[in-house]
Amino acid sequence: MKRGPKPHGRSAAALLVSDSDLGAAVPGADLRRLFGLTEREAALAAGIVQGERLNAVADQLGLSVRTARNHLQAVLRKTGSRRQAKLIALAHACAVSRSQDSSQ
Repeated sequence: MKRGPKPHGRSAAALLVSDSDLGAAVPGADLRRLFGLTEREAALAAGIVQGERLNAVADQLGLSVRTARNHLQAVLRKTGSRRQAKLIALAHACAVSRSQDSSQ
């Protein structure tokens, strides 16, 4: 198998390690309030944060994949995220902050 040159001459990888309990700790209502998301955007974001694939979330919400992609783009824009991984990290950070606030 022929391999092309690596971008910028080096390899890169990203690993996101998370507590699976935190994904459930970020309800859609919190996402709506914090970022001004619509109900559908928040439901889609919550599914993504919990580790669901976009196609699966779209199916659960009764949306076409195209509509789900449009909602995801709106969510990314409203949260200032460029990638789903950033959205997940942001939601988890909000969950950690929320759990620390409630334990004090």
